[in-house]
Amino acid sequence: IVPVVGGQHGILSILMALLKPGDLLLAETLTYTPVLAIAARLELQTGAVAMDEEGVVPEAFETWCREANPKAFYLTPTLQAPTTITLSETRRTRIAEIAARHGVILIEDDVFGPLKADKPAPLAQIAPETTIYVTSLSKSVAPGLRVGFLKAPAKLAAALHQSVNLSVWMTPPLTLEVAGRLIESGAAAEMAAQQQRVARHRQQLVQRVLRAIAFPKPTDGFHVWLSLPEG
Repeated sequence: IVPVVGGQHGILSILMALLKPGDLLLAETLTYTPVLAIAARLELQTGAVAMDEEGVVPEAFETWCREANPKAFYLTPTLQAPTTITLSETRRTRIAEIAARHGVILIEDDVFGPLKADKPAPLAQIAPETTIYVTSLSKSVAPGLRVGFLKAPAKLAAALHQSVNLSVWMTPPLTLEVAGRLIESGAAAEMAAQQQRVARHRQQLVQRVLRAIAFPKPTDGFHVWLSLPEG
């Protein structure tokens, strides 16, 4: 487990550590925009993996793997931003199998995961040897607490630690201590439960205010994806 200064710094550290200029990074068709900015700064190629109403299409991912030799695939399986989709267990298993067969590193962004009351197992649990799991406290506990964690295969740990050292030298020990105490005391879990209640309340507000629009099924997160009429 590698401490980082929030999820975005974790993603930067991963890409710095494991990819070199010219390598191909895949992401969902609609994805977290800073990832594309980081990839451009690191001179990485990027490719968009097709999605449907259920999220990433495994067959589209496999096509990329067969035809373009990607190095890594960044995705948010739970409460994907901006679409709010949560991938099914079936699709997660299929994506993990494809990644393992083609030697592609999965970068699983799960910063919204703690907000989801009922979710499938993370990719990192299904495929621990090919997945780097990214999470942080900023979405689920407190936005001002810029602390995150990477759960990675042991063979990649040294490269990730070196990348963190190059970018910030170290994750500030004081904020790590605060995060550790919150987690170990159970306070972090209580704060995450409060965030869940706030998110559900906001979902209900949006559903009531925008009831005239074909509103999708409410999610547990802080985002809503609306299909607007033409024009």
